[in-house]
Formats: sequence, structure tokens, C-alpha cells
Amino acid sequence: MLDKFIDEIASIIGSRNIYTEKRRIYAYTRDYWPYMLYNEILKDYIGYPSAVIAPEDEYQVLEIVSIASRYGIKLIPYAGGSGVLGGIYPDKEAVILDLGKLNWIRWFDENSMIIEVGPGVILIVLENWLNKRGYTLRHYPQSMPNAMIGGLISTRSIGQFSTGYGGIEDIVKGLHIVIPSIGLVKIPPTPRRSVLLPIDKMFIGSEGLYGIITDAYLKVFYEPTYRIGFSHIEKEFKSNIKKSVKLMRNRVYPDLLRIYDEYETIFYYPDIGWGSMLIGC
Repeated sequence: MLDKFIDEIASIIGSRNIYTEKRRIYAYTRDYWPYMLYNEILKDYIGYPSAVIAPEDEYQVLEIVSIASRYGIKLIPYAGGSGVLGGIYPDKEAVILDLGKLNWIRWFDENSMIIEVGPGVILIVLENWLNKRGYTLRHYPQSMPNAMIGGLISTRSIGQFSTGYGGIEDIVKGLHIVIPSIGLVKIPPTPRRSVLLPIDKMFIGSEGLYGIITDAYLKVFYEPTYRIGFSHIEKEFKSNIKKSVKLMRNRVYPDLLRIYDEYETIFYYPDIGWGSMLIGC
């Protein structure tokens, strides 16, 4: 069954985009879930997928999903592999669908400040592209150097500046999704919908369970001209929690707001001594 599936997929995307050798698919055996890293170090168990397939456009994804449904093949979408919850944990019956080649920056409207990108675009690449033009996505998770847009959306990503700019769910303004038994659904970016449910929101954080994201419309912002940082020291962590709550209740939303407890403070800022530090900008 799997061989027939692979042969049919090869006729669509070419054999060059199908990997079955262990040395090629090893990178797809885990994400950054600590348990999986621990298993890898101990060589306790490494789950290898049957194959990795890498389509080059969203219509190939549509055909792959249709064929996989017909053969009863388990597909696991893969976009960067920077998750920390084991969402891509494969087994020998699974086929990894690598979305890394869907890496286009297709369209950018400076009036609406909306950009259309593929799920395989690496976040730092997109951010650099925008910065050169005076814009920013302002989404800075720790996984920024290797995270892909599709993975960020599928895991409902949050970033360093999400206090001021929101999480990925606030940045996404439209999606293209391949849904099994339905097909390719295109949800265009609109300022606001007064009727029907915003069905694109159900796919944000779904880990690829309901469908596969093949295109995204994202809100961008002007890159800040000036940055002002601040810090505040309290003797106890809970005192800084109260200070943060007071800021929010008074509608003061810094782009970044972080609180270090007493142990983190003395580790990162030993000259300060025992206490809790609040920083922001």
C-alpha cells in the first residue's frame, strides 16, 4: 500500500522530493520536545517515518492529501520542527509532509500592511525582508532562527513582543488550508467579518489536525524608530506581578514585559543581589 502511494506521489512531485533513506529522514524524527531529546541522547527510541515528501506548491499538497486519504496513509505536516510538545513524533506508518519548499513571499500591500507568505518561509528571513523595507512582523519567539510560518500558526506561537503586538493569532488575517474530504479552502484577508464564524481561527493552534496550512496573510507594522527600555526592582516576585497587573489595568501596554523571579535575577544580574526584576520596552 505504501509503495503504491509513494509511486503515485512521485508522479506528481518527482522522486527528487521524496526521501526514504534513514540518513535523510533522521532530521524529521523529532522536534525540540525535551523528552524526545532525552530519548535521542540515550538512543532509547527514535521513531522513523516511512518517508518524507516535500511538495513545491499548495496544489501539490491538495493532491497529496487526496491520495493519502484514498490509501489511508497517516500524514504529519512538518514546518521547521521547532515545536516543544512532540507534535511531529512519527512512527513507521506515518509519512512526513515537509512544507519547507512552500517558501514564497508572494504579495505585500503597503496600504493595508498585509503580506502573503508560504508556510515554509523561515521567520528570520521574513523579518529581515521586512526590515529592509522599514517594516516588521514584530513576532520574536525563541525559535525565530529556524521556525517557519506554518509551524508558528499551527502551534499558536507567542513571542517576546506579544504583550504589545499580540500572539500569532492576532497577526494572521487570512489562510489557505487544505482540508481532507473538502479541498483547498481560501480565506482572504478582510478587515472584519460581520457574518459567519471566523473559521480560520480554528486552524491556529490545531497542530495540523484539521487541515494543512498552505498560505498565510499576515499583518505587519512599521519598524520602530526609537526604542526605550525600563527596569524595576522589587524585593519579591509577587510585588512585580502586582506592578504588571497595574500597568495593564491602566492600559499601558509595553511591547515587551518580562518578570524575573529572585533566582533568575541573581543568575542573570548578580550585581543587583536578591530580588525580582521587571524589564520592558
